[in-house]
Amino acid sequence: MAWNAELLAFVAFDILHKDGEDPRPLPVIERKVILWDLVKPADGVLQYSQYLEGGGAEFFAAAERMGLEGIVSKLLPQRRQG
Repeated sequence: MAWNAELLAFVAFDILHKDGEDPRPLPVIERKVILWDLVKPADGVLQYSQYLEGGGAEFFAAAERMGLEGIVSKLLPQRRQG
């Protein structure tokens, strides 16, 4: 197998630890803000995975049509009715 390190990219999609703190109890949207503040502008080797809300099946089908290698998906907490 041959590979070119110049073509590699790290895509950040969540943050699990920062400055001795565990941000995992925070909602994913708040963690994405913390992550963006760390990696912006994230347009080179280090990239930022944008947040999209919607149906998983439809998103997977779109990724497949685009020939993407994979996707990362997270469940949002259930919104309370009331």
